[in-house]
Amino acid sequence: REAETSIKFFALRVFAVPSIAAHCVLHHQIVPRILETIAAFFTNQILKKRIVYPPNPNTEVDVDSMPFKNQRFVPIFSDLRSICSSEAVQRAIVRNAAFITQFGRVCQMFMGTNANKRAVANHVEYEPDAWISVFNVTLSLSRVVKVYGEAAILAVTHQILLACTMTEARLEKDKYGHVRYHTIPLGGNSYTIVNVSVLSGWVSFHHAPYWLLAEHFKHVDLLTHEKLSDIGATSLRDVIRRQASETAFLTVIDLSLRVVAMIAQIRTGLWVRNGFAFRGQLLHYREPMLCELRYDQDLFILQSAFVILDSDVVLVSMLNRFELRDWFTGVMTHAAYEGPHLLSMLEEFLYVVIACVAETGAADKLTMAADIRREILHALAAGPCSFRDLCKRVAERMADDVGFEKVLLEVATFQSPDGPNESGMYELKDEAYDEVNPFFYHYTRNKREEVESILKARLRKTTGDADPVIVPKPIRVTMGPFITLPGVLMTEVLVQIVFYSIHNVLVQTDRADAILDQALYLIMFGLGQHPEELPKYVASRKFELGVTVWHVLAALARTAMFKSHKKRLDWCFDHCGDAFPTELVSVRAAAAQAEARDTNDADAAKKRSAQARKDAGMKQFAAQRQSILEQLEDEDEDGQATEKPESFGTCISFPHGPFGHSPDRHAPKPNTFPPLEPYTGSEPPLAFNGFPYSQTKFGLHASECGHMMHLECFTVYTLSIRQRHRSQAQRNHPENIQRKEFICPLCKSLGNTLFPVTVPEPRMITDQNFSEWIRSTGISLLRAPAERLRDQSQYKTGSGETRRILHDASEGDPLHKMVDTAMFTARSVSGQSRHLRDRIEPVVGERGAGLYLPEDLCAYTIACTEVAQRGSITDMSESNEYGRLPEMLSIPPISQLAGQEALQNVLAGWCSHYGFAYSPSPLDFTISLQRAGVYDLITLPPELDTLFVQEKTVICPRCKTVPNDLAVCLICGTIAIGECNIHTRDCGGVVGLYFLVRRCALLYLYTGNGSFGHAPYLNVHGEIDFSMR
Repeated sequence: REAETSIKFFALRVFAVPSIAAHCVLHHQIVPRILETIAAFFTNQILKKRIVYPPNPNTEVDVDSMPFKNQRFVPIFSDLRSICSSEAVQRAIVRNAAFITQFGRVCQMFMGTNANKRAVANHVEYEPDAWISVFNVTLSLSRVVKVYGEAAILAVTHQILLACTMTEARLEKDKYGHVRYHTIPLGGNSYTIVNVSVLSGWVSFHHAPYWLLAEHFKHVDLLTHEKLSDIGATSLRDVIRRQASETAFLTVIDLSLRVVAMIAQIRTGLWVRNGFAFRGQLLHYREPMLCELRYDQDLFILQSAFVILDSDVVLVSMLNRFELRDWFTGVMTHAAYEGPHLLSMLEEFLYVVIACVAETGAADKLTMAADIRREILHALAAGPCSFRDLCKRVAERMADDVGFEKVLLEVATFQSPDGPNESGMYELKDEAYDEVNPFFYHYTRNKREEVESILKARLRKTTGDADPVIVPKPIRVTMGPFITLPGVLMTEVLVQIVFYSIHNVLVQTDRADAILDQALYLIMFGLGQHPEELPKYVASRKFELGVTVWHVLAALARTAMFKSHKKRLDWCFDHCGDAFPTELVSVRAAAAQAEARDTNDADAAKKRSAQARKDAGMKQFAAQRQSILEQLEDEDEDGQATEKPESFGTCISFPHGPFGHSPDRHAPKPNTFPPLEPYTGSEPPLAFNGFPYSQTKFGLHASECGHMMHLECFTVYTLSIRQRHRSQAQRNHPENIQRKEFICPLCKSLGNTLFPVTVPEPRMITDQNFSEWIRSTGISLLRAPAERLRDQSQYKTGSGETRRILHDASEGDPLHKMVDTAMFTARSVSGQSRHLRDRIEPVVGERGAGLYLPEDLCAYTIACTEVAQRGSITDMSESNEYGRLPEMLSIPPISQLAGQEALQNVLAGWCSHYGFAYSPSPLDFTISLQRAGVYDLITLPPELDTLFVQEKTVICPRCKTVPNDLAVCLICGTIAIGECNIHTRDCGGVVGLYFLVRRCALLYLYTGNGSFGHAPYLNVHGEIDFSMR
């Protein structure tokens, strides 16, 4: 497992070098060895923990076996991908067809695994998780397919077509039987297609040979007429016909068509009885980062079929697989699709048709830069997003490309974050919106509508049109076999699909705007692609009662329910030219005149309605004004208002009252990000000016969050904490009951202090100053009556014990009882430390970590006085919390204590007592003051690269070596190397805060527990890069 001796890391270093990879392939047959190892491993040909070599080629794959349940296959697929990425190896693959044949056999081995069948009557009783392992394997295989396919040129061998026609002997016979064909009529013609039903048959997501075949078809620059003439062929159809007949190639595309139809049915909700885990397969299959490896390959196989086979045959096969043939012949009922299911399946079908006809990314063989640009454009068209979210919206291969960020900066502008909790955003440039297609094939319906609304809002600003029309751009395929792809728009079956998409929506009562949007897009796209031929061809195709597409479009324009489509309908009518039926011209003109009259009448009605609303509003305003004046007069007569009960807010556990309150904790604080004055010190970056841990003082710590809770609710909550600790004794709980800690149930912060809140009592105004108060208090203490000692024995003591005579809790002031409890606690501490005051005071180095009350309390007072002298006086309209507290308590501020004569006398007495009670040695009179500096964390350099440069020059103060994992204490600036817990004992005691340089993370330590947090650094994209990933 060590990096120096691991074969996995060794292979990664070796195969990443192109010359070494080519040498291993050409002289040592490394690729066939790896392929045979993969075949032996996944067919479980393992004997005594060793892979049997060479493997038996007839052994079947079991997805529930051991090889599929671990991740040991990932490195070998990664090695194969690294080897095939070398340019020299790709040339070897081109020259040697055996490489393609052997890899095709490996792909064939995984074809049809983990097939699924729709549950119709009952829900599945058990949802297996084997699909996760199969998806992981085929995902690794699909990455290799992508690299292998990019290397292949004309390697469409008989072996691949043989696998695609389902003649593989290892396919499960009970799930994949012999292929059957049947002839179905449509539109006066008959078509022979594959006879299979996705609703009742077995379908698998995994067909690796198809993905390999799709990669071969993507070499459109090598499938031109000139290049194919060198091998005696005229077109790609001619090349395929030499290997398989038309019906055989229908079988080749059928498995991809089944997967696409099954995905549509799953999205519609027809496979809900197969369990929730089954939908997870769909989400993984269509994940934006990985869809180009699988789902996009299936769509491209269907697109290739349009240029290899008759387009009408392919469309009829799609209708049959989606089981919508009857609907597009006028029958609007379906045995399996009911209500919303039928409309959803129609929408999914039209989406697939549009993707096959209008998507030209692979058909035109875009360069990597152009492909990245197109994906970024459509990912940012819906709105700005962060770099991390953008990488999730594009393909994994594109996000990893070295030119991704360069293309991103060409089409988008970067917006830096405004605060520490925000991230940088990329926004699409305004001129780039012209390239956005709202019917982009990676868009969902919601995303398409969102992008369309953004594009229309932009057109309203530029054109001034209240309802602009987004015109589809025609495609221009310049080379290869896909030049004939636009001809699909001129087929009989597609025109029939468009006709019944509009006709059936008009007949049905349910609204189906999505279907109309897609049908109108196909018409507008066809008119832009074939402006002269398509109008005449559409006018010549007549359906029920001699009605054409133009007739149903005119009927659609006259229907008030579909007024939102009128602008696009007018655009279609204006571009159909002379092909528009003459009998509809007069009808359209009359409809336009009627619409103009209705518009004028509607405008006049709107003006009258607006004036009526204005008059009613003025009357209502006058009535309200008179009512308010009368109410104010009644209040003046009634005198002062009744006093409202005091409110403290809402209990976070039971919403009727408060528990602890901190008035200034949630006050708005000024925004200090980005820092106004960055670090510009002249000292070296790692010379941190931290707080010296020798000056650390240990003492009591109080913490609260300011949220309120009833005392009874808090008691119940603490009991639940104790029960949790008892029932989960092995768990590392966040709070410690022995330290009186608790977790706030609202904000999850750690606290150990309760602030009681009571109804404020009226203050007793007195003219007695601070000096007189000290004098009177001293006299009252000297003259304490004997009854006071007797009453003290009846109160509850601070230790939780109760005397013999119980005191009624309702008597007395609760504040006084709290003060008495605190005084009793102080007496207890003083009594326990009485024996320490009788001994000679130890030197500083021999003291423990505890708080020595006499000296430390005095030193703390002196330090607070010094801190109070800092800063400058400002004329603020409202003082801070410290300024309000002394005024509320009627005591002078710390800055004025030195001028109080009474207090000077008291302090003089204390000093005299201190000198009389302790040794007269001069060392014992020395008081160690606290550090006279600002209490803050160390200053890190503005750029993290500075720490990386200086990291190798840092030497550990303990072991005198260069650290591999540097950690900087943010309290004192000490460099710690894997010994953060040890350093915490010397520095912060129980609290530690460290910055881990290589991990780019913060480490929090507290009493043996710890956690990681985000570092105060952002990458070039304005995002937190946790652990430098």
